[in-house]
Parts: sequence; C-alpha cells; structure tokens
Amino acid sequence: MTLHQEATSFDIAACLSQRRRVDADAGDEFLCPITRALPIDPVTAEDGRVYERSAIEEWFSKQGEHIWSPVMNAPMGKTLLPAVQVRNTIRNIVKSGAMSDEKAGPLKQIVADEEEVAKLRREADAGEAKAMVILGLSYRDGLRASSC
Repeated sequence: MTLHQEATSFDIAACLSQRRRVDADAGDEFLCPITRALPIDPVTAEDGRVYERSAIEEWFSKQGEHIWSPVMNAPMGKTLLPAVQVRNTIRNIVKSGAMSDEKAGPLKQIVADEEEVAKLRREADAGEAKAMVILGLSYRDGLRASSC
C-alpha cells in the first residue's frame, strides 16, 4: 500500500469513526428531560428547558400549589410556549437520517405519516379521486389526525 493509499484509508476510517460518534450524540440535547425521548410536541417551560407538552403538563398536574422545575428543582410557573424552531430542527435531523432509529423512534413514523398526508392532500387538490377518498377516510377514522 502506498503512503497516499494509507493516508486516504486512514482519513476515511477517521471520518467514519467521527460520524458514528456524531450519530450517537445527535439529538441528545433535544431529549425531553422527563421522558428521555424526542418531543413530538415540544414546548419551552419557564425554566428555559424544552419538554414534551404532555409530559410537562402531567408533571404540573402532580405538583401541588407550587410548581417546581423537574430539572432545576427550583420554583417555576406553568407558562408553556411552543418550541417551533426546536420542533423543526428535530424533524429535519430525523428526516436526514442523522439520528439513530432508536432515538428517532415514534417521531420517525409521525414524520413519515405527515409526508404521506401532505402527498395525499396535493393529489386530492389536483382532483385525484382516489386520494380524496383515502384522505376523507383518514379524517373520518381519526387516522393521522395530528397530521391532517
């Protein structure tokens, strides 16, 4: 093996190793501190952390009159703001495949369902009867309700 081939081989191996480390860490900052999963409906709470809406709302319901942050263990209010940029970033990471299936889990299926519904909507808007029927049945049966 020539020196150039060895250097190229080493560079590729180093890049692959680095990619695996990035893949392993991708999305860790976005995990909900309560569920330890990627939030489907991320919100920012008054403690500055991003949570899955249903998880932080359940946390609030289990607290007494005074609410404490699940992360900071300090008093906080109940105001929640939609974390739109976080949601979009998470979905883009999931769509790109940069995150392991283990972490992407249910969100990967939700993103796929949303893309399928968007495709059906475009086809239905273009007058395709089959797409109209499928979309109508999906609405009627409550399938993909969050996406429709």
